[in-house]
This record gives sequence, structure tokens and C-alpha cells, in this order.
Amino acid sequence: MVYFPGGGADNWSWRIPTLIQGFGPVILAIGVWFIPQSPRWLVKQGRADEAHRILATYHANGDLDDPLVQLEMREIQAAVNLEEISNTGTWKSFLSTVGNRRRFFVIIMIGTATQWIGNGLVSYFLVPILRQVGITSPPQLSGINGGIAIFSWFAAMGGASLSDRFGRRSLFLTSLAGALVSFVFITGLSGGFATTKNSKVGIAMIPFLFIFNGFYALAFTPIPMLYVPEVSPFSLRAKSAALLLLSQNIAQAFNQFVNPVALAAIAWKYYIVYVVVIAVYIGLFWTFCRETKGLTVEEAAVVYEPDSYREKALEQERQLQAMGTFESKDSKKEMHEEDKLEDDRSERMV
Repeated sequence: MVYFPGGGADNWSWRIPTLIQGFGPVILAIGVWFIPQSPRWLVKQGRADEAHRILATYHANGDLDDPLVQLEMREIQAAVNLEEISNTGTWKSFLSTVGNRRRFFVIIMIGTATQWIGNGLVSYFLVPILRQVGITSPPQLSGINGGIAIFSWFAAMGGASLSDRFGRRSLFLTSLAGALVSFVFITGLSGGFATTKNSKVGIAMIPFLFIFNGFYALAFTPIPMLYVPEVSPFSLRAKSAALLLLSQNIAQAFNQFVNPVALAAIAWKYYIVYVVVIAVYIGLFWTFCRETKGLTVEEAAVVYEPDSYREKALEQERQLQAMGTFESKDSKKEMHEEDKLEDDRSERMV
């Protein structure tokens, strides 16, 4: 798309891609009116029957009495009731308990990692990096940039589809390990070109730029906004997502102001800093990131709690499952009508 219009006096090489990107927000603005409300939000607002119908529609083909729907309703109501009693929905709550302090740290860790494991350098300063290894032709620069974007999209789609099979933590660690190895090669080849000025050395770096972006997109594109809300209690999910975005934006601001200065000052040697940073993040994720694979939303919300609290929450969930089924107004009405029909049949038989 960048190639087709050409530069020209009207600069359609950048106008056409910009106009096409406007279709996404238009589609979203129209489609949002057809998205159902969150069942958990509806229960929080005292509209449990609406939540019950939505769960039944999308999880059980409209069957209000489906066991899965009944279980989900009990879990949601128990979680909402517990959060209302404990009043854990304020920003101060992030520092009030051991579990929330762990979440606070992990959310910031993930948010900064999305910008500080080398992608902030490779993505936003790709052209200066390529020019440092002798690639200066505009068509070549545009082709490499576009190719990396397409390759990263496929990698992100693959990561999103594999998150339930292999787990979030495993993909995070795989992504970090791949990013570390590829960034070591990028650093070495950049340094080799700076020393030898051999164009083959510079060209050899290009595949590792693709590999790095592929590993990054595998986990850090699709998973953060999935993982952060699911490890947060209902009352803190919106604030947790906001904290994730805030930490990302602060880290991105650092990239915008510091990276160009550092690149101009020490050139390829600045990559060594990111090799060290990625290694540090591998240690942090290995130590602090917990797996949520195979857990319900309510179970995932307590993975950062101390073992004693987590066991108490799970025991409460087991007790809820033994209490019977959730009955909405609709299901009660249906049962009442069935009982009335049964009474009429009995009277006719007599």
C-alpha cells in the first residue's frame, strides 16, 4: 500500500494508509451497540436476571438451567457479594493487602515490559537502526518495516490462539527468551558492521529483527490485556486495566525521549542495555508471574492471594456448588407455570 501510490506531490503514500486506518474505529463505533453488557457488571447493578439470560444465550443456547450457566451465576454472585462486603474497589486497595500489592507490582512489571524489552527501540527507531548497518534505500526501509508488521500480526494471532493451550506464563517466558537470544544477535551483528563496514553483516541482522518482533508479538501483544483483568477481582478490574495502560504510556514516554539521545550518543552499544534489561525481566517473570491456565475467572482472581486466603476462597466456592442452583425470575416463572399445568392435568384426571 505504501508502494502503490508513490510519494508524489500529494503524498498519498501516507494519506491512503491513514484513511484506511479510520475504518477500524468506524466499525467499532457501530458494533459496540450490539455487544451485550458484562454479566458481572449486571449482577453488581442488581440485574441478575439479565446476566442470567446473557450467560444462557451465549454459553448454553438459551437454556437457563444449564449446569454451566448455573455454576457461572453462583461464582459471579459469590465474587460480587464478597467484594461488596470487603469494600475493595478503591485505588488504595492496591496497597491494602498482600495479594493486591503483588498484583500492583505484576501489572506494572507487565506494562513496562511491553515497552522496555527492546521493542520500543526496534519498532519506533527501526529506520535509524537499519541505517546504522548500511540499509538506507527508502523502498528497502519501507519493505522491511511492512514485512515486520505483517509477520508480527501472524505471530500475535498465533500467541492469542495458544494462550489457553500452553498458558500465559509459559508464553511470556518463551517470548522473553526468544527476544533475548535474537537481541544478542542484533547487538553482535550491529557491532560487527560498525567495526568492519561489511554490508553482508548488516544484511544478516534483518532476519533477527523479524525473529525478535515475532517473539515479542507472541505474548506481549495479545496477552497483557487478557491476563491483567483475569488476575484482578471484579472491583479492581477496570482500575487494573487503567494501571496497565498508565505504566505502558510512562514507559513509552521514556522510550521517546531517551532512546534517540542514547542511539545518537553510543549507537549500537545502547543495545547492550536492552540485553541486560530483557535478562532482568526473565528473572522477574519467572519469579512473580503466576499461571492462570485452566482456571475460571473467579479462581484466576485469587492466584496472587496468600495460600491461606486462596484456600478459603476455593472452599467457599465448593460450598456454593453444593447449595443448589441459581433461580432467576424467568426460571421461577417457568417452574410456576409448569406446576400449574401439572395441577390442571391432575384435576382433569380426577
